[in-house]
Amino acid sequence: MTHIAKVALVATLSRAVIAVLWILIAALSNIATWTPTLPYVQSIQLRPYDSSSSLLAPSPLSLVLSWDAAYFLRIAETGYPFEQFNAFFPLYPFLAQQLSATITAIVPSMSNTAAIVAAALLLSNVAFVLAACMLFK
Repeated sequence: MTHIAKVALVATLSRAVIAVLWILIAALSNIATWTPTLPYVQSIQLRPYDSSSSLLAPSPLSLVLSWDAAYFLRIAETGYPFEQFNAFFPLYPFLAQQLSATITAIVPSMSNTAAIVAAALLLSNVAFVLAACMLFK
C-alpha cells in the first residue's frame, strides 16, 4: 500500500468516525426523537435571512446545517436571491446541485433539499480526502 493510499484510508476513516459520532451525539442529545432515515431528511425547512441552525426544526441535520451551510444550501436551491449571497463562490453550490440530480435519480423519493444536503456532505468529504492526499505530497 502506497503512502498516498494510507493517507486516503486514514482520511476516509476519520470522516467515518466523525459521521458515527455525529449520529450518536444527535441520538443521545435532547434533540427531538428521531430515527436516521430518509423521511426525516426530507422534512428540512430553511427560512431566509438567517443562517442559525436554531431556525431549523430540531434535528440531527441542524448540527451540520448552520452558518455558511445554510447560505450554500439556499444558493444551490434558488441561485442568488439576495445581495448578501454574492459573498459565496458559486462552484460548491453548483456541484452540489448537479450531484443532487444524480442522487435524486437513484433515490426518487428523496426531496430536492435532502438530495442537495446529501450531495454537499459527499462533496465536502471527498474534498477533505483529496486535500489530505495533496497536502501529503
